[in-house]
Amino acid sequence: MGVVSFLFLGCLGLAITVQAQNCSSPVPGPNMYLRGSPSDMFTDGTKVYFSCEVGYISGGGSPSITCTAGSWSPVRLKCERKSCGTAGEVTNGYIDYPVGNDFGDKAVITCDTGYTLVGEREITCEDHGWSHRLPECEVVTCDPPPEIVNGAFTPSKDSYVYLDAVQYSCENYYTLIGSKSRTCSEDGTFKPDPPTCIDQTCPRPVPGPNMNVKGNKMLLEKFPDGTKASFACDVGYTSAAGSPVVTCAAGSWSPVTLKCERKNCGPAGEVTDGHVDYPEGTEFGDKAVITCFTGFTLVGESERICGDHGWSGRLPDCEVVTCDPPPEIVNGAFTPSKDSYVYLDVVQYSCEKYYTLIGSKTRTCSEDGTFKPDPPACVDQNCPRPVPGPNMNVKENIFYLEKFPDGTKVSFACDVGYTSAAGSPVVTCAAGSWSPVTLRCKKKSCGLAGKVTNGRIDYPKGKEFGDKAVIVCDSGYTLAGASEITCGDQGWSGSLPICEASGNNSVVLASVAGISVLIGAAAMIIARQG
Repeated sequence: MGVVSFLFLGCLGLAITVQAQNCSSPVPGPNMYLRGSPSDMFTDGTKVYFSCEVGYISGGGSPSITCTAGSWSPVRLKCERKSCGTAGEVTNGYIDYPVGNDFGDKAVITCDTGYTLVGEREITCEDHGWSHRLPECEVVTCDPPPEIVNGAFTPSKDSYVYLDAVQYSCENYYTLIGSKSRTCSEDGTFKPDPPTCIDQTCPRPVPGPNMNVKGNKMLLEKFPDGTKASFACDVGYTSAAGSPVVTCAAGSWSPVTLKCERKNCGPAGEVTDGHVDYPEGTEFGDKAVITCFTGFTLVGESERICGDHGWSGRLPDCEVVTCDPPPEIVNGAFTPSKDSYVYLDVVQYSCEKYYTLIGSKTRTCSEDGTFKPDPPACVDQNCPRPVPGPNMNVKENIFYLEKFPDGTKVSFACDVGYTSAAGSPVVTCAAGSWSPVTLRCKKKSCGLAGKVTNGRIDYPKGKEFGDKAVIVCDSGYTLAGASEITCGDQGWSGSLPICEASGNNSVVLASVAGISVLIGAAAMIIARQG
């Protein structure tokens, strides 16, 4: 039996060894492929070959690998992109290689300025070289330019090429306006725009800013060659520099050099008890704005304008504000007493004996011609009935009085259900006014209402004056008594109810140290069981 097992295991091991010597399909390197027919399995000792893909060429290393004991030898072949080299040269143009000149790269052909591309703008590096022949750059041509009225150009040809130039000239007595030469440009047109030939008389001259032609020549529309014209500055402007004269020469006027600037009126002067502002300046057309100081009134115009001959009008005056005498007050008087008062004059008020002044003791003549603040009043020194604070009132017999002599002391007492929390209950009448009320009254607190056996007490709003305590019995117990008691001035109203057991005659007699003493059938049963 042992020999048979040995032979079986030996055969099995041989089978495993033979199977392990085969190789799976080899993995090619970058940019290459396996030659021959594809197969999933290769026997031990098999040699296979790789070839570079289209556009790639061997850069070194053996193209073959061998299956040995179930593994392939390393892939040594290196495949590199083929290079197409330079694409050549283009006359009157150039070639760019944005990425390079290897397989798949592009060569971009651009013509020089003035030349047009004939052929493909881009060619591609392929497996056997560049994809197309190089294009050509042909020179741009221009048709002859149009003739101009009263002029001509040279040379005259049937066709012109890029950068060919023509020269323009005018007939006698005409002046060329524009460029004398035009050139065949890269877009096949002559540039710049063609000139014109005009007669040598000058049109009406164009004045510079803030000026005009003076004299009778102002009405003319054309001026013969050699004519001189003069400019004059407009009203409100004066010559600052340059000559007022221009000359017509070959149909054009000499440059206008005259400069006209606005006349400057300078300061408008000074105003006593006021000031002058110049929001825009002091030149022609600007305004001077006059403002009086507080307590003074403007008499005259508030603005002056800078004109051709200076400031308009005359400066206004600033007169002091006056106030009429203030009215008398009942049981009082003021000093000093005058027929008229001026800005910031002050009067002092006083009251007769036994009267107190309520309000400001002084009043001042203000900028609007009235005394301010409002006049005071003289009132007797008795105090009205004092006003209590929250939750209190005046106590004792003086509660019914309406007036209180100076020096009277009055006491407040907290209302029913409230108690003093802070402050003094006493206020004093002094010069017709009561001293501040400092007493503070807060609601009394009744604290806990106690405990209910077999039930609980809820306080929905609290335990202060006016709040209610609500008694709720436990399940199986019935309330005997009122379900609510109220927190009053002297504590909780009434006595707590009791919670009786439902369905028997047991009665709670007392609760001592948390132990209820019962009487009835249930109690007797408990006693017997004890």
